[in-house]
Order: sequence, then C-alpha cells, then structure tokens
Amino acid sequence: MHFTIKKIIIPFIALLSVFSAILLLLSTPLIWGYIYKSSTTSPTKEITSIQLSFQQDGMKISNAYWQNKSYKEVNKSLNFPVLKEKEIRHFEDVRNIIRGMFYPLITGVLILLTWVLFFKEKISWGMVLLQFGVLGGCLATWGIVNWRHMFRTLHWWVFQNDSWILPKGCYSLRLFPYAVWQTAAMYLFATAAFILITLFATSVLFRFKYVKTSEPKDINN
Repeated sequence: MHFTIKKIIIPFIALLSVFSAILLLLSTPLIWGYIYKSSTTSPTKEITSIQLSFQQDGMKISNAYWQNKSYKEVNKSLNFPVLKEKEIRHFEDVRNIIRGMFYPLITGVLILLTWVLFFKEKISWGMVLLQFGVLGGCLATWGIVNWRHMFRTLHWWVFQNDSWILPKGCYSLRLFPYAVWQTAAMYLFATAAFILITLFATSVLFRFKYVKTSEPKDINN
C-alpha cells in the first residue's frame, strides 16, 4: 500500500498540481495573448484589418475568463457581436472550468505538503516525470494520428454537456481554430516538461549532495 501511494498516487497528485498551475498560468491575459496572437498571425504576411478585428474579439473573449463581466456583455463589446446563445453558454462554462482549476491545485499542494512535512516522505519526481512521459506520449500520438478526435473527446470529458458542440461556421470557431489549441497544447507540454525535468534534476542533485556529505570521513587523512 505504501509503495502504491509513494510511487503512483503521490506522483500523480504532483503531476496534476503542476498541470493545474500551468493551465492557470497560460490562461492569464498576458501569456494567452501571446499564444493567441502568434497562432493567428502569419510571420510572412501583414495582418489585415479584418484579421485584427478578429484578434481583438478573440482577446476580449479570452480576457473575460478573469473578469466578472457576463458574456452577453462581452458579446455586445465585440467588433462583430454575433455570438449565439450556445456560444455564450460555452464561454461561461470555460470560465468556470478555468477558475475551478484552483481547487485541484490547492488540494494537491496541501496533500504534497502533508506528505513531505507531516509524514516526512519525499516526492518521487522521477515517477512524476515517468507518468508525464507516458501521458504526454499517449496524447501526442493521439493528437498526431487524429487531432480532431482527441480534441472532441477531451471536450466531451471535460464539459459533460453539449455546450462545446458549437454550430458549424459560428463566429467562435472562426476566432479559435484548431491552430490556436495546437499551439496552446505545445506550450502546455513544453512548459510542463521543463518544470518537471528541472525538479527531477534538482532532486537528484540534492540527493547526490546529501550522500556525499553523509559519507564518513577517513580520520587518517
């Protein structure tokens, strides 16, 4: 039981906490603005006035995730206020999910602190990295083989309602094409990989340093 908790459950909680923190970070207006604009702008073509209007509307919708303004009000402020009722409901759901990410993050951090400070146990960052590799590898393979299927399946699992099934050709799909989410996914996994590799390397370094300092000294030298 202890092995299962130490090598599977605690690493999974750590991985979930890291993902929650990164998702919240990437959804902030500053970082999301960079991701969104970079994925909707061609580096070789000058942006047109209509594309700029689309970007502005996309950013107004995204920024509202961190505001208390209703999406009916947001719709009225758009350059093209044409969001349908289902689109408005979907963005409300997205905002609730983003804000809800604080719960697994806070819960995970508290569990990890209890594990380390109360039970005097260590977090196996190697196992966290392994779980991330398996999960990331499966999702990457799935996305490469059939991005649309993966995207729709994850939406079905996350939202648990039909608000994500948007009308074909609606304004939201024009503002947020697959390219936006593919870019966001790359940033998510690249950031997670960097953080987890850093934490794993740090833990190995500290362990090595601890072993070196714990070695008995030769009194003859």
